[in-house]
Amino acid sequence: MAKSIAQTAYLPHYTTKNGLPSNNCYYILQDKKGFIWIATDAGVSRFDGTAFETFTVDDGLPDNQILQVREDSRGRIWFLALNGQLSYFYNGKIYNHDNEKLLKKLNFNAVIVSFFEDQSGKIWFGTNKNIIGVWDGENLIKYTSPSQKSQYANAYIHQDKQGNIWAYSTDAVFIFIRNNFVLVNDEM
Repeated sequence: MAKSIAQTAYLPHYTTKNGLPSNNCYYILQDKKGFIWIATDAGVSRFDGTAFETFTVDDGLPDNQILQVREDSRGRIWFLALNGQLSYFYNGKIYNHDNEKLLKKLNFNAVIVSFFEDQSGKIWFGTNKNIIGVWDGENLIKYTSPSQKSQYANAYIHQDKQGNIWAYSTDAVFIFIRNNFVLVNDEM
């Protein structure tokens, strides 16, 4: 019988001593190119495996407090900021509402809590208020719940294998049918 020898796994820990702008990290994403993006309360850092490059409001972020980082099918790296404004990184540049007219349309006056790209390339946003938005790259449609009882607050968007769009909010579950969200029966 052969003996097995256990090895201790090496797990590096990165902090401000290694180049992070803050030790308060909200979100981590590895993009399609292999870069690690880390959202912090002092900007967002991109790690190439060796060094950190940090982006802040001075580089075009709308806020230094970045809550989430997401990548879409076009390779844009999206930043969801605490102040509710969106920006994205593409081809070495940060795009925001000042230099990208389409981002001006994506103003919700709320914190964006979820970001989802569906199979057709539409981007869905859930907010901390009673708003769900869907953007097709040119137009933004905002949905607000007509019900005071079942609202879209803190909605997370999901698409199932059949292509149905679902919204899971603080209060309820909704399914998107015929261009509208429908409350799923509470008894299901």
